[in-house]
Amino acid sequence: MLEILALYFLCKRMGDRLRAKGWTQPIWMQIAVVVVWVGGMLFGSFVYGVYLVITKGEAAAAEGPGLIVYPIALLSAAVSVGTLFLIVAAIPGKEPPALPDANG
Repeated sequence: MLEILALYFLCKRMGDRLRAKGWTQPIWMQIAVVVVWVGGMLFGSFVYGVYLVITKGEAAAAEGPGLIVYPIALLSAAVSVGTLFLIVAAIPGKEPPALPDANG
């Protein structure tokens, strides 16, 4: 439930940032926030699972991943969405910046 609220606020913030840059329909980037969040969680879980198999081998399959996999997945999702926000911050606005006056 908390993830849904986090995604809601992240999508709202993404829309606000893009509208400030002159975008009229930021829905595609808001959908990208959700896709990147889910993909980041799956990627983090997969990488942790591979790490467990490499380090513990057969014992990892018998024990299971434990409770640590969820925080690792959340951290991975947060890093992924943070990277998306950095990419959006680097995108220039649709309107060119105002030039300073010749008088100063």
